[in-house]
Amino acid sequence: MCCFLSKYTKLTINNHIATKIQRTDGYYAYKIKDIVPVSSKTNTICSVLMLCTLISPVLLADPFQGGLLDAVFITLQNEQAIASSKQQIIGSEGQVLTGHSVFETTINTSLSQNQAITPATLAAGYPVTEINSTQTAYSLGVSQKQTYGLIINPVLSVSRINDNYTNQASPSSSNAVINFTLPLLKGWGSAVNTAPEESAKLGREAAAYNYSHTLTASITRTVSNYWSYLAANKLLDVAKTAEARAETLLNDARKLAQGDEIPASDVVKYEVKLVGQIAVRIAAKQSLIAARGALLNAMNIIDDRLADGAPPDDTFPIPGQANLDLLTDTENLTQLIDYSKDRRFDVIAAQYSFQSAETLATAASIDNKSRLDLTLSVGYNGIINGKSVAQSPLSLGNPASGANVGAMLACRTQTFYI
Repeated sequence: MCCFLSKYTKLTINNHIATKIQRTDGYYAYKIKDIVPVSSKTNTICSVLMLCTLISPVLLADPFQGGLLDAVFITLQNEQAIASSKQQIIGSEGQVLTGHSVFETTINTSLSQNQAITPATLAAGYPVTEINSTQTAYSLGVSQKQTYGLIINPVLSVSRINDNYTNQASPSSSNAVINFTLPLLKGWGSAVNTAPEESAKLGREAAAYNYSHTLTASITRTVSNYWSYLAANKLLDVAKTAEARAETLLNDARKLAQGDEIPASDVVKYEVKLVGQIAVRIAAKQSLIAARGALLNAMNIIDDRLADGAPPDDTFPIPGQANLDLLTDTENLTQLIDYSKDRRFDVIAAQYSFQSAETLATAASIDNKSRLDLTLSVGYNGIINGKSVAQSPLSLGNPASGANVGAMLACRTQTFYI
């Protein structure tokens, strides 16, 4: 693929960098590389293009100044498809974080304090007319889901109550428990639980390759249209030169006819030739306008900034020696096609997208079951009297003589309507 050269050593614009390198044939080329950070293991594949042509001074500016480098960077600035594909990468990264969040450690805390004043029963010997009670409770729990589905949930909770009647000793009670919730049917297995995250990762890879393909296709379209614009401009120059030569020949023929050097009828032949050259020049002008419009469209410029004062100022690259026999070698063409299949970003992006969807579909087929969860709990209770709110957790160090053990089996079925 041919592209541009410049007198600049390095240019950076719109999160892309162009670095000037010298080729072995003495010419210079620019390597365009995207420098947008992509949170993906494919962040190094985002758009490395090698393009070559002759050296020509180019000033990076917008509007278009006539150089191929200008046209490429204006494309990078204006092409909405490139900006959209970047946003797709950011969105896919968010989906990866969302898929992984279910395995993050969750910390749950609570703190509450309640005060209640209750009228006492009016009975003989009742020591108070109303009960004034204060209850403080706080808890700390951690929840961690494993990739195969097991949920581990240790919880510590403390409660202290004080009133002016039965709880004047301010007892503080505590509970320490660890819960294990194991899915026996639905939700069991790494393939099911990690499917959203793995699918999102594959989608992120697809987005990165799609971005590379979009960037490559946009630059390729601009480069191709630039060469067409340059060719149309040169053809117009040739047509103008041919028209001027035809007009000179017509003037010379008229002078010769006036001097009886040639028959007057011969002048008509030159007039016809001039008219033909005028028609060729008009057609060349129309082709130039069409090529200019195509380049505008490739650069995503909606207003006409390619005025007649800014013609293309690059030149066509000089073709090197090529073995044209390879173009008719069937085996070589087959190898080239196979080589390109493994390196087409759009094909690779489609493959990753397919794998992403297949991951979710496989997990859904495996997890199409009723829910049956087994929860096992083990812990102990503790109690202590006469301590302040701040000292209430000391009740955890005064446990009961035995442990608390529990088990629960929960079932939930789903009804499917077809």
